[in-house]
Amino acid sequence: MNKPLGISAGNSVVPRLARVLFSLVVACLARQSFGADGGRAFDFDPKTLERAVVEAASVNSGDLERMLESGHVSLEALPLTSVFFLLRPRSDRDAEDFDFYGGIAKVDAFVNSLERSTRAEPKLCRLSVVNPKHIRRMLCVVNDGHGRGIIELDVEKVWHARLRFSCVMADGHWRITEFGLPMCGVRVQLQNDGNWRVDDPRGVVSRRLRGSAEMRRTIEEFVRGEFKVPPPVKDTERAEVEEGETPPENR
Repeated sequence: MNKPLGISAGNSVVPRLARVLFSLVVACLARQSFGADGGRAFDFDPKTLERAVVEAASVNSGDLERMLESGHVSLEALPLTSVFFLLRPRSDRDAEDFDFYGGIAKVDAFVNSLERSTRAEPKLCRLSVVNPKHIRRMLCVVNDGHGRGIIELDVEKVWHARLRFSCVMADGHWRITEFGLPMCGVRVQLQNDGNWRVDDPRGVVSRRLRGSAEMRRTIEEFVRGEFKVPPPVKDTERAEVEEGETPPENR
């Protein structure tokens, strides 16, 4: 339930090799799919696909704060990053898709791990759970302008996740059409109106927000660049948590 996904976050060489492998595998598959039959040339840059995934997963910080303030959750318009704030794994199998190390939710550290776009107006800042710094493995099979891939994310000592995605080449750009957390049974699909609709047959995505006021303040500070990660939990404090008390970082 709490094992790292695929590659150790403490190894600085292996992640780089994995990223190189991703580039080579996808580039070769793209070349075969688009160039082997004499069809149109296809100039594939894996970084453009990675960037498309990061942006598709993101949420406007103002929208996220309003959701936290109101406590209203609509599965008809919920980007992937917002979904992660609401995920409640119910089993060890669910936790293969997303879990905090040690089984203890570290909200502050989770917020600090998001990618933050640089915008002059804080409310227009975008936050993404898919942060390139934390990608440990990314593979994609491309065929005739359509792709299906997998991403493994690992934030050392904080959380890990594994998700799938589907994409299509449209007007020379990659467009992500779906994210999936298969063990949880969750699908996040792009609709014609630009919203992301969540399919959650098992109820793994919570409809109720806990500690939303404190979480909103944390996000506001993070967006303004004023947020400081609290010190790690001491062993004595961790022992209290194991006995059922509220984790110090969530008090």
